[in-house]
Amino acid sequence: MSDVFLGLDGEMTGGSVQPPRAKPNFQKFQLVQIGLAQIEDQGRDAGTTYWFLATIGHDQIEQEPEAMAVHGITEAQIKAA
Repeated sequence: MSDVFLGLDGEMTGGSVQPPRAKPNFQKFQLVQIGLAQIEDQGRDAGTTYWFLATIGHDQIEQEPEAMAVHGITEAQIKAA
């Protein structure tokens, strides 16, 4: 039996620490990109990486400039997805 290594990552439009009684971030900011990577560890495909990457579209977004600068996905790209 071989091991399977998976990596999962998501990019959001924001995610700052919220003050008490504020609207929860999961209701305020949107997931705009998700990525998954699988690395084969044995056999003839050892070291091979398989990737999945998808940008998720939204008509309107609430964003934090700092979060948008980290991933570099523009508001236009999000609206076009």
